[in-house]
Amino acid sequence: MVFGVFAMMRGNRTSKISVRWREIATKCGIAGLASLIAVLIAEVLLPFVIDLEEPTLQYDHLLGFRGRPNLHIQWSREMGDRPRLVTTNSQGFHDIERTLDPNPESYRILFLGDSFLEGYQVEIEANFSQQVAGMLLQARHEKSVEALNLGVHGYGLGTHYLNVRHRIEQWSPDAVVLVLFLGNDLQDNFMPLASFSVPRFDLLDGSLVFTPAPPHTARIWLRDEVFARSAIARLFWMRVIKSIPAMMEIARNAGMVATPDGFANKHHHLQDMITVAQRLFLGIRNHLLAMDTKLFVYIIPDPLLVQDVIDIRRFNRDFNSTKPMYRKGRQWIETKTLAILDSLQVRYAYPRESFIAQIESGNQIYRGGYGHFTALGHKLSAQLIAEHVAPMLIKKNLGNS
Repeated sequence: MVFGVFAMMRGNRTSKISVRWREIATKCGIAGLASLIAVLIAEVLLPFVIDLEEPTLQYDHLLGFRGRPNLHIQWSREMGDRPRLVTTNSQGFHDIERTLDPNPESYRILFLGDSFLEGYQVEIEANFSQQVAGMLLQARHEKSVEALNLGVHGYGLGTHYLNVRHRIEQWSPDAVVLVLFLGNDLQDNFMPLASFSVPRFDLLDGSLVFTPAPPHTARIWLRDEVFARSAIARLFWMRVIKSIPAMMEIARNAGMVATPDGFANKHHHLQDMITVAQRLFLGIRNHLLAMDTKLFVYIIPDPLLVQDVIDIRRFNRDFNSTKPMYRKGRQWIETKTLAILDSLQVRYAYPRESFIAQIESGNQIYRGGYGHFTALGHKLSAQLIAEHVAPMLIKKNLGNS
């Protein structure tokens, strides 16, 4: 009898606990479903309410990432209230469609570079690479001059080296114009500063050491195909991660972003970074020589350094003006980079002084003072490159008309 009562009480207690857990499970299920519906609604509505950048990059086993092919997106960064439609070709470049095989009667120039060359801010034909082709064609009266724009934002000197070593031969170029941005191109693939998501180079006992891009794992897939396409994830990236240096560092260490460490000018890194750059330039030059392909380097001045020089000159003329900031590390990178190219006898152009003259005259070269090229920046760059590349136009079957 007693045992029966105890059994009944335990059964009732078990029944009550079971009912309670079912209630909790039901409430959790309803909450989860409501949350899922809210997320789906947010994913649909956010792009109409907030300007969110579309994903423009995807994984590449050699270079870490590449442009997404066949893009048709509205680009608003640096465009003020006038966003423009950006398209990419089937190779993921901001260029017209290209074939691997060149016209046998044309002269093919291959442009390698980062976002300055990519030029999302201007129409394809307004990019300085395409203006170079037009200027050379007009000057030479040849049948055709092709300028292939292989620029991708985030690419650096290490990426250009890998491109030259492993990719560009398939395009059969007659000349390569390497567009080097002094602001960060030496840092982008330098091991102590670069993201884990990109190929990296470093020194070990004086020798160049290469660490390839990471393999395509589930994390990479989530980054490129889920997070990059999620409106909520992009909003979190823009409003939270990008605004908090510690969060950016965590994302960089996890290989979720490709940008290098912002503290790129720490003195103890500079000498090794320049030595790595010297080895990469040497490798690029020698490989192109072996291909019988001409090399020209167009160096884009760091706008921060340009502004430093302008401010220093203004201060020297008028001591009552604001005391200028002087970024010694950037000046050092500039000096050493030019010295490397001189020592390797690589032809280059560096328009810092002409840019300064334009800016001091009230003209803008960089959007907003520190951004990408304005229309004038593209025009001046095209004129300078065309002037130096014109003597390279020597190709069998074209002659010297």
